[in-house]
Amino acid sequence: MKDVSVGKIIALALFMMVSGNTWACVDKAVDDMANVENCKKQALAGDAEGYLQLGKFFSQGRGVAQDYSRALANFQSAAEKGSPEAPYFLSNLYLFAKGVKKDYRQVYLWRHIAGINGYPFGDMSRDQIAKKMKAAEIAQAKVLVKKWLAEYRKPQPVKIIKKVMKAPVVIKVDKVESLWEKYEVVFF
Repeated sequence: MKDVSVGKIIALALFMMVSGNTWACVDKAVDDMANVENCKKQALAGDAEGYLQLGKFFSQGRGVAQDYSRALANFQSAAEKGSPEAPYFLSNLYLFAKGVKKDYRQVYLWRHIAGINGYPFGDMSRDQIAKKMKAAEIAQAKVLVKKWLAEYRKPQPVKIIKKVMKAPVVIKVDKVESLWEKYEVVFF
């Protein structure tokens, strides 16, 4: 039997709590138009997943007329609310010039944000795009990343409830490290 640490269990529990509404607006038993309406309600309630799914519907033209500008707006709203997938979908709109001008700086920005938000291929695909860019473009893209992070990534307050180790530990907010094993934490 594989040994699972308490920290990993806590991280999984937190992920499950945060992602509890995942795909709640999409029901395979109903048609796309009904799903679009469900996702609109969820998005209006401020849910990132609702915005993400609306972006997918508009980009694919499922249940609605295909509209890349509305897809872009919904993907941006989902990204601002922390969706891991939405920035990646945004990057693809810029990569394939769907409703926007092709722009590797924007692709770099959104794939970097996808990586920060936890999308598995965000960083790797950002690095692949960087190979196609000039140094000046990469520098401009990094400025865009800094501006976006300053505006939309507010540090999550963390309260240490019980110290279980004596050594000091730095907890990074933007990328989850395997430091949860050393502390019991509560997000509020």
